[in-house]
Amino acid sequence: MDIASDTSGDFQDLLKLQMEAQRDESKQTVESHKVQKEQARQDALELYAAGEKRFGTSERRFNNIFCTRNFYHLKHVCEYYTEVAGHDIEEAVKSETSGDLKSAYLDIVRMSRSLPGYFAYRLNKSMKGLGTKDLNLIRLLVSRSEIDMVQIRDEYEQMFEETLATAIQGETMGDYEEVLLALIGHRM
Repeated sequence: MDIASDTSGDFQDLLKLQMEAQRDESKQTVESHKVQKEQARQDALELYAAGEKRFGTSERRFNNIFCTRNFYHLKHVCEYYTEVAGHDIEEAVKSETSGDLKSAYLDIVRMSRSLPGYFAYRLNKSMKGLGTKDLNLIRLLVSRSEIDMVQIRDEYEQMFEETLATAIQGETMGDYEEVLLALIGHRM
C-alpha cells in the first residue's frame, strides 16, 4: 500500500480513514437537521478540548470528526468552533498542526464551507506561481465539468476578480486551451 510506505503518523491515519470512506453522505431532513446542529455543537466542543484547550493535540479525535462527518455537518462544526474558541477553526488548525496534516485539515475545512469555493481555490492554485500545474488543472476540470462547474466558475470570479476562462487563457494556448475552455462551458 503506497499510503503506508509513503506517509507516517497522524497524516497516514487521516488518509487511511479517508480511504475507508465512512463519511456520512446522507441527505438532510428537517428532523436530522435539528439533531445535527446539537451534534455539531458537541463536535466543536470536542475539537476545542482535543486541541487548543490542552497541551498537545489529539489528532485522532480531529481525524475521526473530519473523516466521518458530512460536509454540511462540518460547516456547522466550524461555525460553532468560532463561538467556542473565539476565533476561526482555520486559525486553530494552523497553530495546532503542521505539514501535510495541516494542509489536509485546512482542505477539509474549506470543502465544508463551500465545495465550489474549494475547487475554485484549487484551480487558482494550479495556475498561479511559476508554471502551471497541468495535471492538477486537468484533473480538477475533468472531474468537476459535469457536476458543479457553473458554481465553480461563479466562485472563481468572486474570489479572484477574474473569470476562470480568463485565467485559463492566460496560462494555456492552442488545442489545450480550447479543450479546457470547453470543459468549463466557455463559448468562444
